[in-house]
Amino acid sequence: MAESEADGERKIEILRKRIDELDSHVVMLLDERARIAKKIGKVKAKINKDVHERGREKAVIENVKRAAKVINPDEVEHIYREIISACRAAQQPTKVAFLGPLGTFSDAAANEYFGGSKIDVKCNSFADVFKSVETGLADYGVVPLENSGEGSIGATIDALVKTQLKIVGEIELKVIHNLLTLTDTNPNSIKKIYGHPQALAQSKMFLSRMKAQKIPVQSTAKACELLDSKSAAVASLLAAKIYGLKVQKRGIQDSMNNVTRFIVLGKNDSPNPTDHDKTSLLFSLRHEPGALYATLKAFASRRINLTKIESRPSRQQNWDYLFFVDLEGHRTDKVVQEALKVMEKKAKFMKILGSYPRA
Repeated sequence: MAESEADGERKIEILRKRIDELDSHVVMLLDERARIAKKIGKVKAKINKDVHERGREKAVIENVKRAAKVINPDEVEHIYREIISACRAAQQPTKVAFLGPLGTFSDAAANEYFGGSKIDVKCNSFADVFKSVETGLADYGVVPLENSGEGSIGATIDALVKTQLKIVGEIELKVIHNLLTLTDTNPNSIKKIYGHPQALAQSKMFLSRMKAQKIPVQSTAKACELLDSKSAAVASLLAAKIYGLKVQKRGIQDSMNNVTRFIVLGKNDSPNPTDHDKTSLLFSLRHEPGALYATLKAFASRRINLTKIESRPSRQQNWDYLFFVDLEGHRTDKVVQEALKVMEKKAKFMKILGSYPRA
């Protein structure tokens, strides 16, 4: 027998009331979670422990993703990142510095890592991000380190040489560039295209087909702020939303696998291993035959995987180089400690930048 529309409406109303009851219960549980988080925050303050514990947060997210039965686990992760962010803010508001204004990829990376309940500290340059954390204006900083297509960000590596800050985490953000304009802009009338140098470089195949002048600016968000009726910007969909812009063309980047790795800067790195860690370090060597081979052998002989190694001029003297290395493992792991001791004896300079959970 077919169900009448009136019967269907009554069933919907009953089910919606049940949803309302569940929503009220969920909020009560969230409030209780926040109260417990505040108590944890007070204990952390007494023992001088950082509020932000990425290893613990990753474990929580993995637990709830495994518990998901109906909702997509990735959606559960997104929800819980915001819940964790809100509970962390209940313990102590987290101030995060990044290359601003809002709408940059650094902003997106900071949101990915810390959630929406952070306090934004918008900076005009990468150097200002470092300075904000060093001086206590921000608790953490987020800066790009390398791109899968364009390579390392030299300014970030140079700043890591000088700073006392540590790398406390990383984010791998898929970068999708878009051509944005004011809503009333005719695409055929575009004379100038603004964008961060990296964004312009990563979209050069598409942009080469346009006769407009390409103008590099300090951030993708700044590119959006400069728009007029005869210009366009290369920026994110987040920037389009924030600045109310029209998306003329989506996904204009040369590679569909365009990923930027961001690092999170803080006063202290992660002291406890998570079994899924990465350690970053800088070193330089004396000009001796086999010096690099002997150094790398310390890792190879202990089966420590190096996920990144590159050289960069030290800027101290001509033809003197620094090596930047990422390795799998934590600085407190026995085999890593052994390898680092060997390196310390052979290196002219060595600096551990931090151990932290891998993205």
